[in-house]
Parts: sequence; C-alpha cells; structure tokens
Amino acid sequence: MPCMHEQSRFPYSREQQSAPDCVKWPPGNKNMERIYDLLFKMGITSKNRGYIYLAAAAEQLLRTPAKEYQFTKVLYPDLAKEFGVTPARIEQNIRFTITAAWETRRKQMEQVMGTEFPKRPTNRKFLELFVVRVKQYDKLYGQHARF
Repeated sequence: MPCMHEQSRFPYSREQQSAPDCVKWPPGNKNMERIYDLLFKMGITSKNRGYIYLAAAAEQLLRTPAKEYQFTKVLYPDLAKEFGVTPARIEQNIRFTITAAWETRRKQMEQVMGTEFPKRPTNRKFLELFVVRVKQYDKLYGQHARF
C-alpha cells in the first residue's frame, strides 16, 4: 500500500523526528525549512496531524497574502484536496494543534511569534502572524540558523 504522503509536496516532519519512509525533506526549499524550524522552536511536532497542515497552509500563504485569502472557501478546500481529507478536518486539526501548543507551550509560542496571546489565537490570526515570522526569519535568526 503506498504511503499517504507520497503525492504530497510537503514533508511530514523534520529530519530529527520520525517520519514515514516515503517522506523526504525537500532539499533547498528555504521557506519550508524556515516553516519547520519555527514550528519546532514553538514545540509543535509531527505528533499532531495539524503539524503538516499548518506547514502546508503557511507555505501556501507565503505565495498569496493572507489578507486576500479566504480560509474557509479557498485555503482549507485546497489543502483538503491535496491531502485527501475534508476541509473541516483540515480546520479542526490546525485548531487542535494551535490549542495544544498554546495550552502546553505558551511561552515558547509567544517568544517565537513575538507577541502575547491572552487567549488562544484563531487559526487565521496564528497563520497570519506565523507567515510574517517566516518572512522575517533571516533577520531574527540569521541565515544559517539550524540548517
């Protein structure tokens, strides 16, 4: 049976974490390297299904500004097609992953994101701030931080 991630252009996890054999870390894709490094710095790992969906959503938002993006009508359905699940499942898994990180590693999340979260950020708010951080990565962490 083929791996469910074979057709995906996104790796399941960082090299240091366990991943299915069919998933390869994309060599030379700096945006994806930055995305996975920032998720790792926040303590978000591949143990949650939303990890890969967050990375995929961030990568897509880097190509199209979030302010112009309709999450429920465009982003979630696009990701759902790619991963073979429903848009509701994409939204739910992203929300669960953000909630888990906010509840257990709030200080790490706030430090990486550069802002305080008195209440759990929405999927949209989190992804908008996260994409800004990915764009600022070299300035914040240097060009060769972690990879």
